[in-house]
Amino acid sequence: MVNTHFRSVVVAAALICAGVGAEPALAGVTHATKTVYHPVRGRDAVAMLAYLFRNPVDGEEARLASLLSQMRITALDVAAGTKPGQPANAAGCHISAFGMKARFTITLPKAVDERRLDRKTRKAWRAFVVTARKHEQTHLAINLELYRTIDREIRKLSTTGSCRRLGARFDPIIDRAIKRAFAKHTALDRRDTRRAPTLPIFRLAGLSSSDIKAFHADSVQMGHSVSALLLRREFRNR
Repeated sequence: MVNTHFRSVVVAAALICAGVGAEPALAGVTHATKTVYHPVRGRDAVAMLAYLFRNPVDGEEARLASLLSQMRITALDVAAGTKPGQPANAAGCHISAFGMKARFTITLPKAVDERRLDRKTRKAWRAFVVTARKHEQTHLAINLELYRTIDREIRKLSTTGSCRRLGARFDPIIDRAIKRAFAKHTALDRRDTRRAPTLPIFRLAGLSSSDIKAFHADSVQMGHSVSALLLRREFRNR
């Protein structure tokens, strides 16, 4: 349900490699999270899911919830000489200040007519939202771990050569961290794809595992077929 993990990571990588003017040094990675809601209309499981597939979160096909990650470098500075505690070398270079700040926005579906739902449907819908929240929070944790890994590894950098040589070592650190994070995101989406059909809201709508892959990052085509299926059922219910 997330396909935006690396929008800002790529930008951040470019900033790091280009060199950002130093600001007051910040220790580690700071972050802030906010949750916003995507309105969903309908008074039964079929109608709500049909509406959500017709009007997906962030306008992306088959996206039922989302996480937007934004990260910026708040401090980056280098200093001549090797790090304290290492053999002295005035010609060397090391990272003297480095900091990052991450902003996360989780978007969750919100039933506009929740009070008018029957008890069974309301309970199923709330369980779905809880599951979606946990799913996005797990993606958030993966991205936060990614940022902290980059921060930790870059802070260790030191060279007996020039600062330009030091900068050339940023790319491999960032590439390795992103690759590991992407593998975790993919595994999470695949796991929750398999679990999605067991959620009560999908069972109430009559969707089977062959009908829906709501949590999978590559679910665009499936989103079209599920939307059509739900629309047909919604039409029959009118």
